[in-house]
Amino acid sequence: MTCLRGWLFGMLALAAAGCVTTTDTPAPQAAADPATTAPNTETAAAPPPEEAYEPPDPTQVVGMRQHEVLRLLGEPSLIRTESTAEVWQYKHSGCVMDLFLYQNGQPNVSEVVYFELRDLEVGQHLPEMAARYCFGHMLNT
Repeated sequence: MTCLRGWLFGMLALAAAGCVTTTDTPAPQAAADPATTAPNTETAAAPPPEEAYEPPDPTQVVGMRQHEVLRLLGEPSLIRTESTAEVWQYKHSGCVMDLFLYQNGQPNVSEVVYFELRDLEVGQHLPEMAARYCFGHMLNT
């Protein structure tokens, strides 16, 4: 019976030892792999802000010669002569651009002296930003 009591006491002691918590320092952890760890969002650089779209300025056509206009805008949809001017017309979804070309003193060389951008349906001149967007669409087509 003493043998049984010793064995029972030993088993209880082992069971109680399994429930005891220790205050030892934790085992050292392996160093984190930099390739798999997420970047610190507090110190990570924010992406640069997108630049706002600035539509092109149609006044750039003033002073251009015929070949420069053709390179920039392509063939006009209409060419008409008014007195000493040649008017080249370009159309794009909802707007019209008229370029007024005059001879610049050299034979067979004309350049843009004036332009108009207007609404295709109403015929009114476009406000500056609308004119810029219209011109920008003409450049991209």
